[in-house]
Amino acid sequence: MSYRANREAYIFLTKLIQRAGLRRSDFLQRLADYGYIISDDDLTNWGRSGRQFPRNWTLLRAMIAILRDPELAQPCTASEALHFFSLVEMPFSELHNIATLFPRQEFIPAIGHYLPFKFILIEDDYPVVEQSGP
Repeated sequence: MSYRANREAYIFLTKLIQRAGLRRSDFLQRLADYGYIISDDDLTNWGRSGRQFPRNWTLLRAMIAILRDPELAQPCTASEALHFFSLVEMPFSELHNIATLFPRQEFIPAIGHYLPFKFILIEDDYPVVEQSGP
């Protein structure tokens, strides 16, 4: 992960936390409720030169799940979550786990900005991929 993308991910996450109406300490406490004990220093260090977000996809997904809470001032949208995950270079194999955090009608249009193909939903919500380019 490039320093620039990592720094942008850190700044973006910080903005999402603030916009949601959470203090960093509240956000970190909610992470602890998920079983992730992250200090304010840890979070800050992830945005520093030479550092990066951990490759712990369940931890990063928990961060977005917290920010997705509909009781927050402004919950994280599917587009915002996908933007964050693209910055931290989430592998494609994790996409299904992210999709479960959002309603289908919000997630499918949002994913269209990141993938060179389109999804067609069929019975039982299994996605079928149809190539849209050469």
